[in-house]
Amino acid sequence: MGSDLVLAPKGDANFSSRFFETLSLGRIPILIDTDMELPLEREIDYSSCILRVDHAELSRLPEIIAEFWDRLSPERYEAMQREARRTFREYLRYDSYFNRALPLLRERGVAALQGRS
Repeated sequence: MGSDLVLAPKGDANFSSRFFETLSLGRIPILIDTDMELPLEREIDYSSCILRVDHAELSRLPEIIAEFWDRLSPERYEAMQREARRTFREYLRYDSYFNRALPLLRERGVAALQGRS
């Protein structure tokens, strides 16, 4: 993948595999946010590795991307690439995801059963 930024529009669901593929390659996805909650959003600081654009701002997308790119130093760009790859590897790759998500689901299920949602 030779792109610095990759548009990751939603697919059949509210987000797509392009988003995860982009992170896995250490690239910065441009996520069109359609009022979604990303996986493990409480544990992952997605702002450190993606450009999130509200769907209401879609008509301004080229301008938003240009502003983002103009403010992005080479050091910050490299840091975002490293963070994208790390986020995928440590949180979103199948094995990592299930190792983190299943205990969270178990905790929430136990809390719900005990009346502490």
